[in-house]
Amino acid sequence: MSVDKPRESDESRDLGARLYGPVNAVYVELRAGAPGVVASCKRGHYEPATRSHLRVSYRAEPARVVTWDEEAQYYVWVGGPDDGGQLGREPRRVAARIAETLGAPFSAPSDDPAAEGRTGR
Repeated sequence: MSVDKPRESDESRDLGARLYGPVNAVYVELRAGAPGVVASCKRGHYEPATRSHLRVSYRAEPARVVTWDEEAQYYVWVGGPDDGGQLGREPRRVAARIAETLGAPFSAPSDDPAAEGRTGR
């Protein structure tokens, strides 16, 4: 009898989602689409995961902070020149906007696993 066990990467991703809430989804998209962006999820010791934030930077650009606005249900900039600026609700689009703001290239991976290896012919 065979039992499917979650892969280690799935387990760590689930742990990240529990620890860091919605910002973890943006973190994952940034790692995939803009690997040059330095990103880290942070939260206070006793804060709920929905109160966590994502610290991002790229090259000489100063670090910026993004968080999830629980009431409005969208990601926002915290502090800095765009304080309170809305980034959207969809993690991949938010990651692309973060990269653009920081001046980093962003290349979203395809959602279609069959597309990998295609030559475009």
